[in-house]
Amino acid sequence: KAFNGFVGVLYAGNYKLLNGIELGEGGVSFISEEKIEIGTTVIVTFHIPNGSYISLPAEIRYSHIAKDGRYILGCLFLDIKFEHKREIRSFVSFRN
Repeated sequence: KAFNGFVGVLYAGNYKLLNGIELGEGGVSFISEEKIEIGTTVIVTFHIPNGSYISLPAEIRYSHIAKDGRYILGCLFLDIKFEHKREIRSFVSFRN
């Protein structure tokens, strides 16, 4: 579902605070000024509205260039605890 929060992304020794687009049990998508190659493992951090602050390893699985030249990137969570999945599921259900 739509996610208007910030997503911290750590990769290759760089940390960027980016705008989130969508959040689901399996992953998160965000907008970036620079491309991150598909298959790259990153650490994503974000706050679930009215919930926890989460930090997880994820793999970039989707990359698309937007009309404004920025990148829309999607990643798959690699190791997510059941409690975090449940919180994300509640967030997604509440937003429907």
